[in-house]
Amino acid sequence: MKKLIVILVLAFTYTTGFSQTAATKAITPDTVAIILTPSISFNWSTSQSRIVRDENFNKLKANKKAIKPQLYNMISSDSVIVLNVCFKKGVVRKGDMAFNLLDALYNVPYAAAFKQKFDLIYPPCTVPAGLYDFIEENRDSIGPWLRTYYAQ
Repeated sequence: MKKLIVILVLAFTYTTGFSQTAATKAITPDTVAIILTPSISFNWSTSQSRIVRDENFNKLKANKKAIKPQLYNMISSDSVIVLNVCFKKGVVRKGDMAFNLLDALYNVPYAAAFKQKFDLIYPPCTVPAGLYDFIEENRDSIGPWLRTYYAQ
């Protein structure tokens, strides 16, 4: 009986596409709080697949220089976040969300920083097709590449 209950809970979690984890917290049906660290969190619009530009984001933006090194380091994190994101095959990782925040704060120039072109953006998505796959394949290199790019 216990095995049946566990299987049902797992099946429900899988079919709903969203369950709360240590790194997320539902705010509204459309908005999820992404908690990267106790001091770095932001709201994510699940319908628009992007960061909500609200008071919480503005606080991070005002403090962006101080949190930039932490974001570089977090990009390599492969901790899973249960969330749907445009163009992301497989699971979303904490590192993906750290990259999204860094991109929102600094408008990362992908071609210059990664020596790779990402041309196709399909609305309502705000990231180019293939970017998340590139991050997944180069997760441990993205932070150092960005650190080098922004040091120039």
